Amino acid sequence: PFWGSRCELYTAPPSTPPATCLSQYCADKARDGVCDEACNSHACQWDGGDCSLTMENPWANCSSPLPCWDYINNQCDELCNTAECLFDNFECQGNSKTCKYDKYCADHFKDNHCDQGCNSEECGWDGLDCAADQPENLAEGTLVIVVLMPPEQLLQDARSFLRALGTLLHTNLRIERDSQGELMVYPYYGEKSAAMKKQRMTRRSIPGEQEQEVAGSKVFLEIDNRQCVQDSDHCFKNTDAAAALLASHAIQGTLSYPLVSVVSESLTPERTQLLYLLAVAVVIILFIILLGVIMAKRKRKHGSLWLPEGFTLRRDASNHKRREPVGQDAVGLKNLSVQVSEANLIGSGTSEHWVDDEGPQPKKVKAEDEALLSEEDDPIDRRPWTQQHLEAADIRRTPSLALTPPQAE
Repeated sequence: PFWGSRCELYTAPPSTPPATCLSQYCADKARDGVCDEACNSHACQWDGGDCSLTMENPWANCSSPLPCWDYINNQCDELCNTAECLFDNFECQGNSKTCKYDKYCADHFKDNHCDQGCNSEECGWDGLDCAADQPENLAEGTLVIVVLMPPEQLLQDARSFLRALGTLLHTNLRIERDSQGELMVYPYYGEKSAAMKKQRMTRRSIPGEQEQEVAGSKVFLEIDNRQCVQDSDHCFKNTDAAAALLASHAIQGTLSYPLVSVVSESLTPERTQLLYLLAVAVVIILFIILLGVIMAKRKRKHGSLWLPEGFTLRRDASNHKRREPVGQDAVGLKNLSVQVSEANLIGSGTSEHWVDDEGPQPKKVKAEDEALLSEEDDPIDRRPWTQQHLEAADIRRTPSLALTPPQAE
C-alpha cells in the first residue's frame, strides 16, 4: 500500500468486512474477569474487555485507515501516530531508549532531590524533582485504576508504581488528593465474577468476612505534563487516550503491576454540579445587565402632530428672531451699575444726616465713673460720706462719731 520514491505515499486497501468472533467458546468466556489468550483479539473485543482492563475497544476514537492494533510491530507507522491512535505505541519516538542509570534513578525517583543524570524522558524526569519550580500542566480528567494491591502496600510502593506507569505513558503521574488533602487511595473489594469466586474458595476464612475482604486498591491519578511539553509533542491532553494506551499494554502483556481496570473520568459529579450552578448564575447576571442596558437606551418614538382637517400650521419666520432692544430696554449694564452706585451714595448721605440730626445719641459717661483711683494715687479714699450714703447704711450721724470710708490694708 506504500509507494513513491521514499514510500511516503499510501493507498488504503479496499474495505473488507470487519472480522467477527466466531468461536462460541469466546462468547461464553467473555467478561468473566479472566483473560483468555485464545479470545484476545480485536474481533472478540479482547475477550470482552478481560484482556484490556475492561475496555473493549481502546482504538475506538482512532480514525486511521490502518488497523493500528495490528501495527504494533516496533516500526513507526505515521498514520497511527496520533493521540487517538495511541501514538503508534510510541514507536515513532525512539521507544528503544532505556534509562542509563535505571537502578539508581528508580531508588531516587521523586525524593525531592534533583539528580541530573535521571532528568530525562526515559528515566521519568526524576519524578519532577528537577522541575519543582515550574508550574504544573495537568491533563484534563482523572485516571481511575484498580490494582490488586492493598492500599497500605500500594502507598508504600507508590513511587515505583507511578514511575512504571509514567514510563509507559511517557509522562509523569501523581496521586490525586481530596478536598481535605488526603491521598485518594481506597480499598477495593472485588467484583462478583468467576475469578473472584475461585480465589475466595481457596482461602479459609469466615463466610461473613469474605464479602468484606480487601482485594486491592482503587487509586485516582493525575497526569502532569510540565516536562513532557518541553521535550516532546506527543503528550496526552486528556486522560481518555492515556487510559486506552494502558489498555493496549494490558493486551500486549507489558504491564508490571496487576491492574484490573482503568477508567477515565472527566470531572467528579460534585465539581460538575458546581460548575453547572456557576454557569447558570453567570448567565442570569449577564441577562440582568443586558436588560438594564436595553432599558437605559430605550427612547420614546415621536409621532407626527395631528391637525384637524383643513387646518394648516403657519409659522412666521420673524418670530424666531429676537428684536433688538430699544428705548429703556437698551440700557447697558454699565450705566445701570453707575446709577446703582449713585443711589448708594445718596442713601449713604441720608444715613449720615440721620445719624447727626435725628439719630439716638450715645450714652454719656457719668462723672462718678471717671473718678477712678489709679495705682499712683493715695490708697486712702478721702471722699466724705454724704447724707445719701448714711441713709443707705442706716447710720445716724452724731457729733461724737466721725465715720471714715474703709481704709486699705
